[in-house]
Amino acid sequence: MKIALLLSHISQSGVSTNTLDLARGLIKEGEQVVLITSGSMYNENKEIDNLVNKFKDLGIPIYYFVNSSKITRLRWLKIFIDFYSFLQISLFLLKVKPDMVHACSPYMSFIPKLLRIKFVTTLHIPILKPCFRLPQANSIITISRETQKYALTELDYCLENTKMILHGVDEKFGVRSTSHEIENVLSKFSIPLDKILIGLVGTIEPRKGHDILVQAISFLPNECKTRIHVVFLGSTIHGEDITWLTDQINANDLKKNITFVPYRDPKILYDAFDICVMPSRMEAFGLVAIEAMMSECCTIRSNTEGAYDQIIDGVDGLLFENEDSLALSNILKKVILDADLRTSIAKKGKIKALDYFTKERMVRETLDLYKKILN
Repeated sequence: MKIALLLSHISQSGVSTNTLDLARGLIKEGEQVVLITSGSMYNENKEIDNLVNKFKDLGIPIYYFVNSSKITRLRWLKIFIDFYSFLQISLFLLKVKPDMVHACSPYMSFIPKLLRIKFVTTLHIPILKPCFRLPQANSIITISRETQKYALTELDYCLENTKMILHGVDEKFGVRSTSHEIENVLSKFSIPLDKILIGLVGTIEPRKGHDILVQAISFLPNECKTRIHVVFLGSTIHGEDITWLTDQINANDLKKNITFVPYRDPKILYDAFDICVMPSRMEAFGLVAIEAMMSECCTIRSNTEGAYDQIIDGVDGLLFENEDSLALSNILKKVILDADLRTSIAKKGKIKALDYFTKERMVRETLDLYKKILN
């Protein structure tokens, strides 16, 4: 089977990571894969280039189209470039002649629709609206119970054309880094070795809830604050101002308690974290939580999209009400002071992730869907 993956751009996002894992898995299953993308949207640091290179290292044909967002904000020129991009992508698809198109970026799905090529699209986040760019696919893949409900109620899909396939992550996250590798990374970024490390992995933007975690830390008693250090792993999307976050950190006198680490492969840092917090105000599914669970971190997340598909609260992870920083603070206090609870949740979370959230399971279910549509 020849499969064309449509990805608007490559970035430090769950969509890009999921597309990379899907491509790897499909190739491993012996399928032919091509990628149509505009490449990386922003290059804040070399890790974005490294992500692009991971796609290249797969050895698959990659077809690049021009993305207007990279070039201009002038409306008339943007319209012209968008039309040119449409022609480019259409010609790529006509040249490749795929059996199946997978629109990993949903708003690209109108192109295979116009070309009358069978396609699926993945609904990553429940805010997209029906429009010309988001036509009905042969089947839509939803990644959580929230996106499933959204596809049925807001996008007018019927249950027969909707398939929930939970994201999976590479099982490399289940293989612990060596103590030497962990210590080297912590030393490189001057992160203390003798503290309970709390990590937040994600782009630095209000949606990811860094400020919610900062406020939760500020509520902790001193006996907890003195035991912990917080690591923010991630960069801004394209260099936005983050005074909304740094001002709050300074106002709560927490600068010495927090280290910022630019976007990089999170694997080793997951292994260094004792606790991983995902306080997002809105998510698609929350791959970070699964990566952290598989890495045997005690994982705490907001009860946004994907939470109840991932975690049984108090068993293999911990949940708090979205934006409730006091509730998060109370949970943090418990797991900081109770090492046995922290360890128990971390161990059960790893077992859960390895049982239900592997890349292999995700690829197998996706392939089954392709075959069902083509038969």
